[in-house]
Amino acid sequence: MREFRLSFTLTRMLSQKSKIIILVAGAVIVFALLAALLFDLFPKRVAESVVFEPQGEEEPVDLSFLDELNSISDQNQVFDAANPGPLAGAIAASGGTSRLELDARDLAEFFIERFGTYSSDAGFSYVDDLAGFMAPAMQDWIAVYKKQQPERASYFSVETEVVQSDTLSFSARDRRAQFELVVARTEAGSSAQGSYQQSVRIDTEQDASGTWKVAGVFWGDRL
Repeated sequence: MREFRLSFTLTRMLSQKSKIIILVAGAVIVFALLAALLFDLFPKRVAESVVFEPQGEEEPVDLSFLDELNSISDQNQVFDAANPGPLAGAIAASGGTSRLELDARDLAEFFIERFGTYSSDAGFSYVDDLAGFMAPAMQDWIAVYKKQQPERASYFSVETEVVQSDTLSFSARDRRAQFELVVARTEAGSSAQGSYQQSVRIDTEQDASGTWKVAGVFWGDRL
């Protein structure tokens, strides 16, 4: 009888231990399944939560100007102020006038307004200030011209302002340009003749660095 009770007690203890083991093992399996399920679903939910909104349509870029540049026949050219070549016609300022021609015309207008201004009190100081804008031949001519001018006994002055300018000729390849200007001139002094307009031709050329210089000034008739 005593042996039967001992055997029953041992059997009962083993049965409880087995139940505990089974419960622990079951809990581990359930936890593993839940972890696997959560790990599988979480990245998908994160990916689904990221929404890439479509950007507005960008306006197409106009690259038609490349066709014009590719149509230029000259090869291995250096297109700069000193050697513009045919590109001067492709790259133009408003109104179809090239940037080089506008630069030359601006110089002609600036130059003649100072060159045509004189005061007996200041002498040829206005002209001397323009030496850096003259070609070598023009500088030599001015030096001779100043020596030939007689001294004035009384005060005299004349101011000059450009009222019109036109291109007579322009050649980017030859680096030369001619302009015909109309200027308004106002004289003052005992020998002054009042106000009048006068035509004048300006010759310009580029030096070795591509800078425009005035090569000649030719006064025309009074208008």
